[in-house]
Amino acid sequence: MNKKDKKKLIRDSSYEIFKKYGYDKTTMNEIAEETCLSKSALYYYYESKEDLFLDLILHGKILFQRELRTKIYNETDPIQRFKLFITEPFNILIDKAPMIWKILNEPIS
Repeated sequence: MNKKDKKKLIRDSSYEIFKKYGYDKTTMNEIAEETCLSKSALYYYYESKEDLFLDLILHGKILFQRELRTKIYNETDPIQRFKLFITEPFNILIDKAPMIWKILNEPIS
């Protein structure tokens, strides 16, 4: 498995664990078990749990922007385009990034 595939495996697996347990309760040990990689292998790709989580957020942002641009720029009607611009970010977050949506809606402590 090459480096790009391992990062994708780590990202995908950790996303599910973060979604299930939240940031505070997720450990690098759990992510290592889920990916069938050693904990030291995780630290080869990410310096810390925070570094991994930030990579997830950045990757999600890129996917979010790509999907939003595609939907908006493919619409030719200006009124429909404006409506998409207003509503589609929420739809994408709710449908494609429930973990980020959950974080955005958690009360600040």
